[in-house]
Formats: sequence, C-alpha cells, structure tokens
Amino acid sequence: MKKQFFQICLLSGLFALLNMNGAMAQLTEFKLIPYRKGELWGYADITKKIVIAPEYTEANFFVEGHAIVRKIMDINGKKTGAYGVIDGKNKVVVPIKYYDIRFQKDTKGKLIFECVPLALKETYDYYGIDGKQITPKPDIEQSLAKRKTAVIPSNVEPVQNGELYGLLRDGKDTVASAKYQMMASTTNGYFLAAYSGKFGIIDVKGGIAVPFEYMRANPMGTGFAVVKDKTLKEGFVSPEYKYTIPCKYFKVTKEYGKFIEVKLEGSRNLCIIGSDGTEYCEE
Repeated sequence: MKKQFFQICLLSGLFALLNMNGAMAQLTEFKLIPYRKGELWGYADITKKIVIAPEYTEANFFVEGHAIVRKIMDINGKKTGAYGVIDGKNKVVVPIKYYDIRFQKDTKGKLIFECVPLALKETYDYYGIDGKQITPKPDIEQSLAKRKTAVIPSNVEPVQNGELYGLLRDGKDTVASAKYQMMASTTNGYFLAAYSGKFGIIDVKGGIAVPFEYMRANPMGTGFAVVKDKTLKEGFVSPEYKYTIPCKYFKVTKEYGKFIEVKLEGSRNLCIIGSDGTEYCEE
C-alpha cells in the first residue's frame, strides 16, 4: 500500500511537471501584482497599494509591460466574458472582445498577441504591442504558451538497489546512498524523494534541499507544491528552502517565481501569495 501511495504521488507530480510554463515564467514581471477584491481583479504594487482598480474577472501577470485580462462586456447586446490586453496604466491595447489571447513571438523575436475570436473561427487576429492589428498573419517563431521548461543537464541520476533508491554520478560514483523509498528527477535540477514515509528534496550533491517532513510534494515550476499533514492543505517550498508558504491553502495552482497562485478553502476564489506570505486579495 505504501509503495502504491508513492507511485500515485510520483505520477501526480510528473503530470504537473508536463504542464509547466517555463518560458512565460522567465518573462513575467512583478512590478504590478494581480490583486483580487471580492470577485473582481485589479493590480497592486508589492505593498498592496492598488494601482489598477479591480474591474476584471481575470487578471494575469504582466509580460513585457502588457497583461491579458478578462472582463464582462456588452457584445452584440449580450453580456459576455471576453479577453483583451492592457498596459501598466490600464490602457486597453488589444480590444476586450476575444475568446482567448495568447502571447507569441514572430521570427524577429517581437512579442505579438494571437487572439481567438468569440465565434471560434479558424482565422485568428494578431496585434503588436503598439496595439496595431497585424495583417497578413505573421510568421510565428514559437508558441510561448506551450513551451516546456528545459531540463537541466546532469550527470547525476537516480539508481535503484533492491527496493531502495540512491544517486550515482556518471553511473558509478555514489552521491547519495540507496536509502530512499522513491526518487525522481525534476526539470529544475533537484530530486523528489521519499524517506521514512515522508517526502523531501535532495540536490545533485546529495544534500537535503527540502526537509523530509511532507506527506506529498509535487514539482511545480521552480519549486514544489507540498502537503504536510492529514488536513491535505497545500503550501509551497522553493529549492534550497529559500522560502516556504505554509500549508494552509485548499490548493496551490501555479507558480510565478516568488509568487504563487492558490485556491482558497471553501470557495472558488483564487489569490496570489508572495514569498513572504503576503496575500494579494481581500473578500
């Protein structure tokens, strides 16, 4: 039963790993932080001072001075939720009238917005960061929204000895003795492991990056969503324990560098949490 539990947690962690968005995380800006008040979102600075008043049903982090937002609009006589793009002064750069908007880059490396019409037509609209529509369709170099975090090359790999796991360098030199019940590589260069029935993280030198004190630890972005006790409330731990968010949230949903997004217990409301534990939301 214990072995099956570890396997389930491992599969859950690997699934989360495949859905990370490393490219966007590297481009994300943190001068303005999505801030929820009641059911609406705006933006605040790091001191929680409101800079853009809450008026959106969804607000994403800024990328190169622009953020994708969602708002209920009167479109063709109907109240419809639609996406658009704003700048840091809340000026609408891309009209709020689209079903979905994605960051893209053209072959020259310039940021553009790929906009899916509400009618879900196969023909998309494209805008530059200046707000001007681009025609004909630009030559897109890559989809930032779909790029996965690059795996950090390492000559250290997990090795199984009977039912236990350790770490070897170059397939021969012992880095960590085989004493762990489970071990798996992660894209951020650390190893998720289980010891004495608890989860923790070890580094490529065999050192403990995150203590073995968690019931569950799933890779997420550059860190790990963790569960500490039977309440199953979730928190977050960054590599090398640089910061930790207490296990008191219903669910950790995304990671943005020194900020994480969580679901609050007993509601569908989301909240952005800073590495110092600051909650950028209010009911």
